[in-house]
Amino acid sequence: VVANSAWAGHCFAQSYWLFDSASWLGLGQLILEGLFVGVLAYIEAMVLLVANSGKFRAGS
Repeated sequence: VVANSAWAGHCFAQSYWLFDSASWLGLGQLILEGLFVGVLAYIEAMVLLVANSGKFRAGS
């Protein structure tokens, strides 16, 4: 979760800093990658929260 969140932040920071010099294709790739990895981090966090909440029991 932490690594995916950090990478998403890195992608958004790079797209901000490179906004003036990068092509629209490069910026689009960075923004979409940040969104993709951010969604992965969110899904992973939700799965971990459900697994650790006690509502999910292995074998039941």
